[in-house]
Amino acid sequence: MRRSHTFFDKYWQSVMDQNIIRVPQGCPTVEKAMALAEILSERKVYTETDPLKIQLDSGVHEIVGYEEGRMDVTCSHITFVGKGKDQTTVRGGFEVEDQQHINFEALAVTNEFGDGWYVRGSETTVDVLKCVAKECAQDGMIVRGGATVTATQCDFVEAG
Repeated sequence: MRRSHTFFDKYWQSVMDQNIIRVPQGCPTVEKAMALAEILSERKVYTETDPLKIQLDSGVHEIVGYEEGRMDVTCSHITFVGKGKDQTTVRGGFEVEDQQHINFEALAVTNEFGDGWYVRGSETTVDVLKCVAKECAQDGMIVRGGATVTATQCDFVEAG
């Protein structure tokens, strides 16, 4: 790694040690956390039992600038975890293609432009736990192309 500011060095080491990216405390947006996750995944191997967590604080988190409002999940072994489906809301959706062991826990997804989750690809595995997809312009979740999804204690309301 190149020389960088000492604050960033401490932050970087903390993320590498704890496997947690905090939004908005460590990264201001979900998109920037995903970009950081890509970089970290190139430097460290995450696994099903030791995933990288993107921890979303209470409140509303906007996903902007993506087709149909869905952000691409671009690496495997990632867990997006909120503070509860009544406390953490993601305005936008997630697209997962050919990634393994992607987890979503304790959050609400609402996408005025499209689907809450769009999951596809025969290699794709996604677990959704204690989440809600609501007020989506299209479907709460679409699963295609042989993807495997397990949704436990989830609600899908007011979609498409």
